Amino acid sequence: YQQQFKVTASFGVADSNQAGYDLSALLAAADAAMYQAKQQGRNQVYCPATADGAV
Repeated sequence: YQQQFKVTASFGVADSNQAGYDLSALLAAADAAMYQAKQQGRNQVYCPATADGAV
């Protein structure tokens, strides 16, 4: 018996030039970017440092 399921991944990228070098700030920025990736349809990478957020 085999069961198939679909796995997707959403990633958020943080830029230390924007968020700074504080670990908490970097994690918060990456977390916000990940949720943006999920809002835009999941299964993608979002990087707010680019004009359209795409990587």
